[in-house]
Amino acid sequence: MRPVILPPHLPPTFYRGAGRIADFRGDRTGVVPRDRPEDWIASTVSRFGDPGSGLTALPDGRLLRDAVDADPAGWLGPAPATSVAAGRPAPSSLAVPLVKYLDAGQRLPVHVHPDDAFARSRLDAAQGKTEAWLIMEAPPGARVHLGWRDEMPLWRLVDLVRRQDIPAMLEAMNPVPVGPGDVILVPAGTAHAICEGVFLVEVQQAADLSVLLEWQAFLPDSSQAFGGAELDVALGCVDVAPLTDDVLSELIIRGARDRAASGEAVVRLMPEPADGYFGAWRVRDGGVLPAGYSTVVVLDGAGTLVGEGWTTAIERGMTLAVPYSAGECRVTGAATVAAFTPAAR
Repeated sequence: MRPVILPPHLPPTFYRGAGRIADFRGDRTGVVPRDRPEDWIASTVSRFGDPGSGLTALPDGRLLRDAVDADPAGWLGPAPATSVAAGRPAPSSLAVPLVKYLDAGQRLPVHVHPDDAFARSRLDAAQGKTEAWLIMEAPPGARVHLGWRDEMPLWRLVDLVRRQDIPAMLEAMNPVPVGPGDVILVPAGTAHAICEGVFLVEVQQAADLSVLLEWQAFLPDSSQAFGGAELDVALGCVDVAPLTDDVLSELIIRGARDRAASGEAVVRLMPEPADGYFGAWRVRDGGVLPAGYSTVVVLDGAGTLVGEGWTTAIERGMTLAVPYSAGECRVTGAATVAAFTPAAR
């Protein structure tokens, strides 16, 4: 096999974009809807509550999920790791991290993603959702909200959610300034919100599970806000402990995309706590990715990916699925790419 170029795939969702995905992909024909805020890249999972939406289709018509599950060794390598949910082995395809372009045309709601244990025990899901953001564009003064400043008693959280007191909710959270090139890890259970005007590349566990602490301005009612659970159950996934400055510093790498790293062609992008969930690497001219699955996003420039017996031209905005059987691949030319890998890579 060789790398597969993936076209844009923007399923509808509950908030709006501002055209940054179309601009970044260089869409000249109007194929990319400018008001849709998420481009799902190499997705092996469907959107919550909508099994027909979100899954990536390959050029031959197969779903990427089905292709990986039919040939896990060819896509992921020898003996890919599997997890167990409700006594059932999880599909191999869930090892493929879900990558997205995310264009915040409005502030996203305050929300939380459950961790693996909660997803399996309370939602009958294969895994939870830890995610990370690579900031591509951000307006002056941009910030995200991440975790609680102080302990958030569960009784107070229930009250804030029921009354939809969003100003008080945001005031209780850590405001974190962000700029282009920053990387932020968002552990499952951490309350978070992204401000308007930010464009980022997101990598996450392959799951679409969210608990919306803020829903009133985004959904007609709360029936779809809590991941299919009742409010009192759903809030059990929220980490109510304070996210201290020391912990925050372990989750953020400033300027990760652009740091020189002594001229190295391959640079790690993720903080160490991400290792159990996914990997990410910034690769420039001469950098080599070893054989193994990668979702590749071209961050800037143009060049080629070169492997044994194949060459693929790449340019800014392109996205590719690179299977294990493509072998090691080298980036050449003026392109800079981000390669997102399963946890074991």
